Amino acid sequence: MKFFHYNAALLFFISLFLFKKAYTQKFEVLGKITGVSDNSYAILYYFDNDLNDSKGDTALIKNGRFKFSGKVIGAYSAIIAVETKEKKNSGRYVLFIEPGKINVTINDIASSKINVRGSIAHKEYESLQKELLFEKTEFKKISDSSRVIDSLLINALIDDTTAKKLKANINKNVPALYSAEIQKEIAYMKTHPDSYVSLMSLSYFIGRNPNDSIDAWYASISDKVKGGNEDKNFLKRYLKYRKAISAEYPFDKLQLQESAPGFSIYDNKQKDTLGLKDFKGKIIVLELWGISCVPCLYSNLELEKIRNKYNNDQIKIISLAKTFPGDIGPIQSYIKKNKFNNWLHVVLNNDANEDLGSLLEGDFSKYIGLGIPRTIIIDQEGKLAYKSYGYSESQVAEVDKLIGELIHRHSK
Repeated sequence: MKFFHYNAALLFFISLFLFKKAYTQKFEVLGKITGVSDNSYAILYYFDNDLNDSKGDTALIKNGRFKFSGKVIGAYSAIIAVETKEKKNSGRYVLFIEPGKINVTINDIASSKINVRGSIAHKEYESLQKELLFEKTEFKKISDSSRVIDSLLINALIDDTTAKKLKANINKNVPALYSAEIQKEIAYMKTHPDSYVSLMSLSYFIGRNPNDSIDAWYASISDKVKGGNEDKNFLKRYLKYRKAISAEYPFDKLQLQESAPGFSIYDNKQKDTLGLKDFKGKIIVLELWGISCVPCLYSNLELEKIRNKYNNDQIKIISLAKTFPGDIGPIQSYIKKNKFNNWLHVVLNNDANEDLGSLLEGDFSKYIGLGIPRTIIIDQEGKLAYKSYGYSESQVAEVDKLIGELIHRHSK
């Protein structure tokens, strides 16, 4: 078992080192398009981590070429829209962007086809689309037929009763087609838990499938693809939907400036328990993370830099690790390697009943939510001062500034 843990940790740090070298997260899209006049333009819509929202970048098309650049965490299912100078034709194309250089070719603006080189995630997306080709084709036929019926009705070539009958007839296969499409996408998620395309597929289920099912499917997706643009976009949509139907998670209901909910930290060997009251007078940072979530690991490193500015009487970081079987050894190695000695390290779910060593367990059920990394700051008086999901440079700056302000205010 020690041999397994050593090798797992070694492979993990090698992968982290390689990832860190490219962690600028810069992407570049180099586009080539035919049949479009100069001064037409392309728009790239994608999720920006610093804005925590979608943004659109516009590029002028010159000599059949256009270019986009920006930053992304992981891979993201962006949209490229092309608008011609004459406004007679336009096109919209799904494009998975990821760090690095991506080459895009559009040969026919009237078609939805786009040729992409340099994006692994996009190849996975194309593979799924091939699986769904029959259902997509049938849905398009239904949509086209429906538009024809609407046109006939508008031009008084058929009456309302006839239009309803015709639509009922063409829509009779929709439930079976939708069910087949869902089953194929679920099968894809199960066999591709490390794919960003699985997260994209999950977005389509919002409002169409029970929340319990979506939660279960989300939990089955690897933490390796969480914490980035695709994940943040999915959660923003999903949590907005849950709020609309009054089905929020405890984390989403947390209100700033209100008293923080209680929690318990305990050691099964000593039977000692720590709670919120034991940290009064200190700033508490609760950091929810996972060993396979790369944005989580960078968030941890930045938090340690912030903690090092102050003494142990001023701030306490409590790491809350979400675990899968086999994670305990790599987590212990990760903590030792990065010298997170002044943190309290809590495991939230030891489902495999592994030996935790110096790691603790705890009850943080009043902070349950989806997605990692999640950061919660509780001030010296036990009130909620901050909460966020995901990792970005702007979020790190917010946390750094807030902790400095809280310490300065308390020292007066």
